[in-house]
Amino acid sequence: MGVVQLPCKEDYFVDKDDPDSDFFEHYRRIKLSYSMFRYLWRNFHTSFQPTDLDDIVNDGADEADDSFFDDETVDEQEEHLEDVEQEDEVEMPHWYHKIQGFVDHINAVSKRLCKNPGSYIFDFFPDGRLATTTIAGSVARLIDCLPRKDELQYVVAMDNYFTTPRVITETRQKNVGIVGTARNRRGWWAQEYKDIEDQRFNTLYCWHHQDNYLVCRWIDNNVVNMVTTIHTGDETIPRARRKPRQTSTNRNHVRLVWGNDPKVTVDIPGMIDDYNHWMGGVDKADQYISYYRPNLRCRRSWMPIFLHCLDIMRVNGFLVVKSSDKRLDHKSFIISSTKILNDRAVAYESGVTRSKTAVPDPPGSGQKKKRRRMSHTDPQLPLCRFEGNPSDHRHEISSTQKRCIYCSFLLAKAKKEGREDLPKVREPSRCCSYCRVNLCHEHFDVFHSTT
Repeated sequence: MGVVQLPCKEDYFVDKDDPDSDFFEHYRRIKLSYSMFRYLWRNFHTSFQPTDLDDIVNDGADEADDSFFDDETVDEQEEHLEDVEQEDEVEMPHWYHKIQGFVDHINAVSKRLCKNPGSYIFDFFPDGRLATTTIAGSVARLIDCLPRKDELQYVVAMDNYFTTPRVITETRQKNVGIVGTARNRRGWWAQEYKDIEDQRFNTLYCWHHQDNYLVCRWIDNNVVNMVTTIHTGDETIPRARRKPRQTSTNRNHVRLVWGNDPKVTVDIPGMIDDYNHWMGGVDKADQYISYYRPNLRCRRSWMPIFLHCLDIMRVNGFLVVKSSDKRLDHKSFIISSTKILNDRAVAYESGVTRSKTAVPDPPGSGQKKKRRRMSHTDPQLPLCRFEGNPSDHRHEISSTQKRCIYCSFLLAKAKKEGREDLPKVREPSRCCSYCRVNLCHEHFDVFHSTT
């Protein structure tokens, strides 16, 4: 028997008061200092959000328990946990409480961002493989987080890990529909359901459970077990299906249904079509995350959760910004947000807030300036209006007199919509000190806040 101290973030830094060893042991090459790491740990969730989302982020941050990350509060929690450890009453390890508080703080902000129709990740929390009895509680917690639950009718799509009898019962009690794949669990399915051996393609068997939900067996390339509370089993919908690769289990019906055709129309059950449609959001969220996920081997327990928080905020931030700028690609967004995050970390570490070191270089600096043209088919405003600190964008006198970029934007929109009353375009001699575009006095604030 032995005693092991579980890791926390301070364990991977040497003495922070020692000026000769103020660097992260495992990342000496990139020189990530302890203070910079604490900055990322505490503030990364608002570092690369565009300024037009300030109200959303601030509302979320107000609900977060920011005092959790204060040094005095953390020290008090550590002393409390040490006292409890001496009494042998600790149910969760020390690092779990820190991670749980960290995740709660992130969720308070991310919930606002994820209410955007294009967002997929809504809420998350750490769960362990040993907590096998908490599946229903986990689902109930996520359902309680849904916005406007009393006004809207939600349907939750799940895979077979979550579709337990208790989950289905509690979900119905919360007036939320459920559809998902299912697995055979002890004492759940009736014996006559288990005895079905029909292997004909696209056949559906339904069993009405006494708790008022439906368990179904459908044959596709293999047996698919489904559970639903919103279908009757009679719904069908025609869908074009590509010819699957032949295997030992589907060889007969592939030849019978597809023959030599690469695609045929098949009437599939409505529950299957709904499940494929709703689970597509989960698959797409995983796809977005996997594109630029950090490929790091982590031995520290908190680092994968920390990186996953970054991934979720990255994906949701990209989807929110992309909703206003259709031409923005994922890679450009990551490069821009990373640059802003690093610049602010440097400013935080050096104690500088308004110095030029905290401001990214203006777009096109050091290069030949390109002429800006406002598209009449798809008018867009430059993304530089969201970069840097708000204090870096000042209305100052310009060396040249040019057309106001926001007036040109309104004119292009009016022409695109076919309006007859076209707005007047001013030609001010003042510009934004950061964006380097001419702006009239009336449109300076609107330009830096509109989406």
